[in-house]
Amino acid sequence: MFEIREPSSKQDMDDMYELRKRVMAAPNAGKTAERDEMDGTYKVLSVIAVSKEAEAERVVGTARLHRNNDEEGQIKFMCIDEGFRNLGLSSKMLEYLHARAKKMGLSRVVANVVESEKKFYLTQGYEVKEKLRSRSGDVVSIKMGKPLAGVR
Repeated sequence: MFEIREPSSKQDMDDMYELRKRVMAAPNAGKTAERDEMDGTYKVLSVIAVSKEAEAERVVGTARLHRNNDEEGQIKFMCIDEGFRNLGLSSKMLEYLHARAKKMGLSRVVANVVESEKKFYLTQGYEVKEKLRSRSGDVVSIKMGKPLAGVR
């Protein structure tokens, strides 16, 4: 059984950061990727996927929404523990964040994704907006966006 919710304790936050560090740092050759300057501020909304088994809870997924401006939010730090992938948790976390974005009055969301994540976001109604390039001209990620129906 899984629950999608916002972190509600220091332990939830610690577990969320630990999951980010474990899942996101490995592909980045050891770079610390689990936090940025917006974490812990009022401008971000984090969500966690919690596995509930035999009265034990374990944070197995996380994602974050932050406000870019009055109309746009950005999804960041989406990750799922390797043993819990392909169970629909990413879709459920996005659904939660999209609903909260609408309540915040945002009319669209964006995400910068790597090529391997592109198909997932396309299935969630996102469209490719632009390819983001490094200074050397290499494509490093893809900016994708989705309008939020029923807002404004």
